[in-house]
Amino acid sequence: MGRVSTHAALGLIASILFLAQPVVIAAVFLAVILASTYLFLFLLLTLYAAVPALGVLSLVLEFAALHGLGDVYQRKDLQKNALRFVVSLLGGTAAFIPLVILLALTLGDCQGDLCHLLFLVWLWAAAWLLMAVVPYRFLAKAYAALGEAADSDAFRRAAKWNWRGALLFIALVGALLILAARINAPKGYHALKKADATGPNPPPP
Repeated sequence: MGRVSTHAALGLIASILFLAQPVVIAAVFLAVILASTYLFLFLLLTLYAAVPALGVLSLVLEFAALHGLGDVYQRKDLQKNALRFVVSLLGGTAAFIPLVILLALTLGDCQGDLCHLLFLVWLWAAAWLLMAVVPYRFLAKAYAALGEAADSDAFRRAAKWNWRGALLFIALVGALLILAARINAPKGYHALKKADATGPNPPPP
């Protein structure tokens, strides 16, 4: 197995794990509707444990794949954007918690439905900016660089839909676009793996 195949296999696994998250969420919620009280608690704990675990593992493998492919294709921009994606996503997630507390304290003396609405709007806007726009912009750049280096339409589409999805995530439809982008990513990784199995690693550009 060549170097491209090795890193592409990691990316393929990462994409599958990412796509498994909404499946797990949907399956647990469906089971919760039909379940008894004790089974409900078990499934709820499973949801809280499984989804973050899948997300973290997917993130680590995706970074390893993109960083390794950046080394193969000698694309420092690919490696830098992959690193920025991971750092900004983890940093944004970590910053979101104290931001929630700060917003709650700021609006603590405010009463009424309008205050609650303002809190939810600010909360959603912060989550959109910190955990969608910033990190997924870097992921889109990484996919675009990989699409250019490997001449892959699948990664070009993944880059396009990732960025559009991040911008529209505040309206929820963006989640579907990001999902579409992540469906294109495994297609690209599979194509790289298949191409590497039938020929030598590509020369540096």
